Amino acid sequence: MRLAILAVCLAAACGCLDEDRAAARRVAPWSEFKFHHVEAGRGRLFNILLTAPAITKDDAEVRVLFELQPDNENYYYAALARDGLVLGKVECGVELPLAEWRGTGASPAFATEQQVTIVRRPGQMAVAVGNRKVLAVQDDTLPQGRVAVGSRGLSAPRVRVQPASVIYASDDFMRGKDDATAWRPLSGEWTIDSVTHPGRSANAFFYTGRPAGNEAALAVFGEGWWDDYTFEAAVRPAGRTDVGLVFRYLDPRNHYAFRQTSGSGGTVLRLVRREAGKEAVLAQAAGALRPTQWARLRISAFGPRLTATIDGHEVLRADDPTFAFGAIGLLASGGRGADFDDVFIRAQRGAVADSIGGAVAWQARGGEWTADDAPGSGGLRAVGPPGSSGLQFAKLLAGDDGWTDYRVAATVVPETGGRAGIITRYQSESQHDLFLYDAAAGEYQLVLVRDGEPKVVADTVAAGGVGPRSLAVRLDGGVTRCEVDGRQVLTHYDGNAPAGKAGACVGRESSATFGDLAVGFPERPAPVLTKLDTFAAETTMTNWAAAESDWRPIRTTCWIDTAKVNWHRGSFPGGGSIRIAAAFDPTRGGMLRLFTCCDVTPGRGSAQVTAGYEAVVQSLGRSGDGSVRLLRNGKEVGSAQVEAFKPASRVALTKLADHILVEIGGAAVLAFKDPEPLEGWSTGYVAQGVEVKPEGVDVFCDNVIVYSFVRAAADWRTAGGKWLVTNRWRCDPRWSFFGGESLRRAATIWHKVSLEGDVSVEFAGGIRHQGRKGGYKHASDMNVVICGDGKDLNSGYGFLFGGWGNTKTAITRNGKIVAELERTIPKSIHRRWFYFKVVKRGGHLRYYIDDKLVLEYEDPQPLGDGQVALWTYKNGLMVARVRIAADRIGPRERFDAPYPKISRGPYD
Repeated sequence: MRLAILAVCLAAACGCLDEDRAAARRVAPWSEFKFHHVEAGRGRLFNILLTAPAITKDDAEVRVLFELQPDNENYYYAALARDGLVLGKVECGVELPLAEWRGTGASPAFATEQQVTIVRRPGQMAVAVGNRKVLAVQDDTLPQGRVAVGSRGLSAPRVRVQPASVIYASDDFMRGKDDATAWRPLSGEWTIDSVTHPGRSANAFFYTGRPAGNEAALAVFGEGWWDDYTFEAAVRPAGRTDVGLVFRYLDPRNHYAFRQTSGSGGTVLRLVRREAGKEAVLAQAAGALRPTQWARLRISAFGPRLTATIDGHEVLRADDPTFAFGAIGLLASGGRGADFDDVFIRAQRGAVADSIGGAVAWQARGGEWTADDAPGSGGLRAVGPPGSSGLQFAKLLAGDDGWTDYRVAATVVPETGGRAGIITRYQSESQHDLFLYDAAAGEYQLVLVRDGEPKVVADTVAAGGVGPRSLAVRLDGGVTRCEVDGRQVLTHYDGNAPAGKAGACVGRESSATFGDLAVGFPERPAPVLTKLDTFAAETTMTNWAAAESDWRPIRTTCWIDTAKVNWHRGSFPGGGSIRIAAAFDPTRGGMLRLFTCCDVTPGRGSAQVTAGYEAVVQSLGRSGDGSVRLLRNGKEVGSAQVEAFKPASRVALTKLADHILVEIGGAAVLAFKDPEPLEGWSTGYVAQGVEVKPEGVDVFCDNVIVYSFVRAAADWRTAGGKWLVTNRWRCDPRWSFFGGESLRRAATIWHKVSLEGDVSVEFAGGIRHQGRKGGYKHASDMNVVICGDGKDLNSGYGFLFGGWGNTKTAITRNGKIVAELERTIPKSIHRRWFYFKVVKRGGHLRYYIDDKLVLEYEDPQPLGDGQVALWTYKNGLMVARVRIAADRIGPRERFDAPYPKISRGPYD
């Protein structure tokens, strides 16, 4: 069955209500309700809680008003009557219902006492009866206001306003065993475990839950009003323990859980609902976590849509509206328990076009929109405006006018040869953007509507005939990136791009079906880590822990001049962004040069930039003005003047897709679209008459992953030996690092992520002290593999330092030596850290130790994509930091894939 969405073309002010619309709505009742105000804080993050009394009379009604304006003629309302409730708003005294609910049982909805929660968030509102959301509406017409309650035909209920906030919490359990904690252990035994000296350690703590007999270990955290959130945790089962995450937790008898369950038929993963103590399985699949290995479990609870993932792979999904609110929890049952670490809870920002009772809680503007009445179906059918309409497109919108930097995605199936697609940055009918799939014309278009005038700013051919398309739009500042089936097809930059709502659209006399329409806010990227505060002050660790350790001042020929450029030692495939906190001399001025996407050719004592982008930012000092120039391969492609240049400025050079931006103080002053974007890997800067501190320079790159092991090693899989955070020196237990050890064969750890294209790996490594008798006399094999198969250390390219009993250093290809030299690990290494870097660009391999090139190899038949491994042999290897870069960061391996417990190596 398909039900029409209850939607109204909403007015933004009283003047927008024409006479016909006003005549079609009744004047909102006021005096008979005897409204009184309820104490409430300011803001649009709150819940209104009330116990609705039994309503026995047909004309009796309770009304709760919120965002009530001073004139008492503009507000939102929830009206509770015997047979159901209505959520609506009043503009200029005229009542506009937005959505209604009539209950689901045989008795009238409010024939008995009910707990009701009205949820208010920026741009949206909802109503829950009990713990079940029954109505949801997207609307941001009215500004914040007061709360009031009134009734007729019965006594007004007591109402309480519960302040809410943006849901965000994290816990790495970095505290002592006896320190206070917000976790509430409800059953089993829970302890904080740590290394001996946590103050000088990487990831020193984790939270351990152990069942008590037949009683599972359960600890909960959070607030009862938490509704839509993402909850994740690193989990390490101790043997065949059943583990899981609890969410929307109300009490032991009412909650959801995602857990591993073992039985006579094997081990399965389940999404379950426990309601009034009775358990129902919502979704199930075969699978099991690896014992004693870390994995990352995640739950996304967004309206009725519940999704469970392990190591980035979706394993279960269900749609269930029973519980809308609740806290989170950690669960371990059977066996010896489990360790938990790095818990993150974030509000699930955005919107999903799920239906509640057949009505989609988004704003419809024109056309006809229908939805499956099954919760979470994600299916929408849209019919555009008729030919006589003044609207070019019908729209379904979510969010508010302040939404920025989001991603919209949907599967679009055109039913006629018309136009359908995604709408972003919607402020009004005269101000928004459209990404359209024109099935009749066979093309994609990016259309900007400004001041009511549409303009096609980019288009391309839609190959493959008429059929379903997965469309997506990503907004980053003023840059718009449009994708089809995961492939980028159009981009555009608008320096004056507005913020605004998002959603779907269908053209005049067109129709289409939309699947899985959703808006999300991708996490903001973090800068590539350069400084580790725990270790930076120790002189023996500054070569990898201090901020300045990553910058190398090298005399470099930059096109036609020579300068000492501070080049970052890392690799940044395809560029990214370099952002510098710079202090220009206000009297003399100065110049700052930023480089990204550069190819740098090393020479004897110098280097040369052969390709890349350069931004030259110059302050003229006393005049207060400045200038910006952007160069591509040494040729100017743009320039701009900067008025009122501030001496203390944050300057950035950023590559987003095919757009290169120069920003000062967070505002773009120059943009260039490159039809053939450069893909160099080097980033650097030159400061002339400008103060720049290394800790004030940040580099961002989507294709770089950094591990300092201050969190659980959930992205790594052990395949030999014992890997954990432990002390490096047995004579000095104060310092602890992540490391692996095996005195019988190889100690190996594989990175779970597949790397595609060219690859670079860096890591700081040291030999573990074997005690008074062993010392370092067996020091050997500080090794790394790239392009491996995740199983065999002979696969891919191997880079061995002190291999074969510490007799040689070599590069191997599929287990065969292709380059070598007689370099060994020296004897004097008690507190020494080595810094390794291996690079594959095409078929050219380079191997660096302590920033010096030691071996090269040119492979005429380069190996393909693969995984990274770190390993040693009959030894202990400490790993302080790992930095991995690749052309493309591929998928993670399946958590239950059949990998061997111990990887075979070149000495086996």
